[in-house]
Amino acid sequence: CFNRSAILQVVSMDRYERLVGHVFCEAQSANRAMVRDGHAWVYDQYAKDKSLYELQDAARAKRAGLWRDADPIPPWDFRRKSSPRA
Repeated sequence: CFNRSAILQVVSMDRYERLVGHVFCEAQSANRAMVRDGHAWVYDQYAKDKSLYELQDAARAKRAGLWRDADPIPPWDFRRKSSPRA
């Protein structure tokens, strides 16, 4: 989406009052592109679009993006370990 207009299709608001939704740039899903290219992880707890798993599996097989790491840490685990309350 760099230097392009984006459209946000709001789905909901999370418990921190952040917008949750789908982002489109020139009619392409930025959400799907990020997963496909290995720049985002599908969050099992909230994933409604099950086709994202196929994109994630393909990115993992190609070792794209975050999947280059031999042992990537899911962001929810990283946040839990990094939390001062942990």
